[in-house]
Amino acid sequence: MSERAGLFVVRLRGDVRGAEDTETVGLALASAGRSGKQVVVDLSAVGFMTTQLLYEFLKTGWTTDQRPWLAGPLSTHAERILHTTGTTEAFRIFPSLTDAVAAAPAGHDLAPSRT
Repeated sequence: MSERAGLFVVRLRGDVRGAEDTETVGLALASAGRSGKQVVVDLSAVGFMTTQLLYEFLKTGWTTDQRPWLAGPLSTHAERILHTTGTTEAFRIFPSLTDAVAAAPAGHDLAPSRT
């Protein structure tokens, strides 16, 4: 995890499988969410992910405007999961982390309220 340009970046690597991996990501997202900054999940180094991981991105309790942004490039498998579950429109998805950083206005902080 790292903070940059008003964003809090959670970088994932490798294959994200199983309850333990998913729980770890959930804890990282919760921690990042408490920062008050826009959370970006860097999926550029993830080859395989489960729908449970996708659920972690959605269940965090953020409003639609506060959901984590996803940064790629996304693997074919990640793209397929998003399309198959119909959740592509639920996220802002960027071709790269650099693109996500460029999209964040200077000093972009979120309101601390959660729903």
